[in-house]
Amino acid sequence: MAAVYAFPGLEHQPFDIGAGPATAVLVHGFPGTPAEVRPLAEALAAIGWRARAPLLPGFGPEWSALPRRRWTEWRAAVAAEAHRAAEDGGPVMLVGFSMGAALVLSAIHDEGAPADAMVLLAPFTRVADRRAALLPLLGRFVPELRPYAEADFDDARVRTGVLRKVGTVDLDDPATRARLRTEVTIPTAALDQARRAGLRAWRVAPQLPQLPTLVVQGELDTTVTPESTVALLRRLPGAPLRLFLPEADHLLVVPDQPGHMEMLRALQRFGHERLGRLDAG
Repeated sequence: MAAVYAFPGLEHQPFDIGAGPATAVLVHGFPGTPAEVRPLAEALAAIGWRARAPLLPGFGPEWSALPRRRWTEWRAAVAAEAHRAAEDGGPVMLVGFSMGAALVLSAIHDEGAPADAMVLLAPFTRVADRRAALLPLLGRFVPELRPYAEADFDDARVRTGVLRKVGTVDLDDPATRARLRTEVTIPTAALDQARRAGLRAWRVAPQLPQLPTLVVQGELDTTVTPESTVALLRRLPGAPLRLFLPEADHLLVVPDQPGHMEMLRALQRFGHERLGRLDAG
């Protein structure tokens, strides 16, 4: 565990699975990798979609470079992947989780990313803590934050979240816990870039083209609050399908977590409908 955020596993690399007449581009969140959207991709591939997931610049194995990355680079990466998907000639569906959803919205508006439908899972637009507005100033004096400094590693949901981000480690080992508290850091500058990505998505939402849209939100989510998603839904054109899951939190993309299977079933139903319309056409 010399470098906790080294992300050495192949699961953190971009992937392209499945085959079909339409392509879904799945965009991970912050500070995630394609691994967190793999279950979604497999669910779509099982019903006849091709599913692709890029690794956003600075994430995963490139973590050491993250402080130098800008959110506009992440947006450009999403748009580029969408354009590559469109080159196959079939419809494109953009699927974003958390910050990935914000990038989907801005990539469509700002960079003309081709999209025939979109799915927004716990769509991040605004940081719940109002102190986030101070991130640009804070970054000048505190270059890194330690997210696990006060973490309760005996809490089941905390453990799940840690393992999702750092991989397989022994959370019962006191030395491992100590290293997680002191060595796992998130660049303050990167957090500010994520904040900016969300703010841009919020601003452009009313100007987006009217697309078939599915929005899924956990009602226990404290990272992306249900209130912020309700506010976003009011800004999106048309009448997006919405699913609010009473027992789910921000880990709804993680297998075995509350709401995960309900989310996957909703995604598959939405995907089936899109393919059905393609066949009818």
